[in-house]
Amino acid sequence: MEYHQDSKKMALDRVKRKNWIHMPSYMDWMKSSIRKRFEESASRELKKEMGFDIAQSYIVTHWNDHGRPALDLLIQKSKENKGQVEKWAEPYIETMMTVQKMADPYIQGARKFTQPYFNQVMTVTEPYLDKVSVAS
Repeated sequence: MEYHQDSKKMALDRVKRKNWIHMPSYMDWMKSSIRKRFEESASRELKKEMGFDIAQSYIVTHWNDHGRPALDLLIQKSKENKGQVEKWAEPYIETMMTVQKMADPYIQGARKFTQPYFNQVMTVTEPYLDKVSVAS
């Protein structure tokens, strides 16, 4: 029995010398390699995100300090000017509407008179226009 344990111990020593037991298995090596790569990429991503967060906070602060007040002022001035333009243009718009109402019957009569001639011109020129469109 003692001889058997000694031979077992010697065989174990021989295996240890050859580093078969202490050599990490392929799966352990893969796990550690993947973990290392993950930690490195996570660190890089974290740095990128931190950089983005810093840039984003700077942009938001700059917008709130400078952009928003300028935009608010622009909107306020535009509203004031809009009211002034409406007051100024009101008589001209009324005049144009009156002229349009007065001219509408004449425009309709002219359209009835010119429509047959327009159709005739389109019929005559259509083949030539088709040739030009094919050539270009």
